Amino acid sequence: MAVKVVESPSKYVQGPNAVMELGKYAKILGEKTMAVVDVRVMSLMEQRLREAVDDTEFFFLKYLTVSAPKKKSTAL
Repeated sequence: MAVKVVESPSKYVQGPNAVMELGKYAKILGEKTMAVVDVRVMSLMEQRLREAVDDTEFFFLKYLTVSAPKKKSTAL
């Protein structure tokens, strides 16, 4: 099995309209950037996210959160 490494920035950005700074911080990470975004969040924020990264090579990987089926209780 190959070793896998995840590298992340040492910055945490938060505040009103912080999402609009996404493109600026993405450029610091490299030429191409990808964000993993829940489909529900993307449906609410897609226009703003795309505007924020308009002048960068930015990719969004959308995922769907699926809940595991609930187990039936075996308690008496």
